[in-house]
Amino acid sequence: MGSAQAPEVEALVADGAFATQWSAVGWAVPRTLRFSAHLLAWVLRLLCWVTDQILCRCTVYCFQQVEPVRTIGRIAPRPILLIHGGNDTIVDPDDAMRLYQAAHAPKELWLIPPHGAYSRVFYRQQSLYQQSPRLLRQSAQAGAIGPA
Repeated sequence: MGSAQAPEVEALVADGAFATQWSAVGWAVPRTLRFSAHLLAWVLRLLCWVTDQILCRCTVYCFQQVEPVRTIGRIAPRPILLIHGGNDTIVDPDDAMRLYQAAHAPKELWLIPPHGAYSRVFYRQQSLYQQSPRLLRQSAQAGAIGPA
């Protein structure tokens, strides 16, 4: 969450955000590859280790360094709106709650009822997205608004 270090960012709207990169991998890989639970745990540990080794050697970061759940609290007092679809197959919807709990007021969480893949939430709930700037301003003025 680069917004934590960017004072020019006045508010944050995150749709389908992950709490950690590993939580996203742990959620998406089993659904994509359809491994058994026992094999999956072993494969995921190996995948995580290999990926981290490659990233650390070839880029400027490692997976454990990308954990929005650790930095979202530094965004306050700027308002935060977290949006997450209930049937997200890429990022665990529980990550939205983890981020919400780690954030400081003003904050708001919209958990969209299951409608399929996360990207369909925007298309089916466009009116919510169009309201988000106004609702963020209201949230900032009134304080924290609890999870939906």
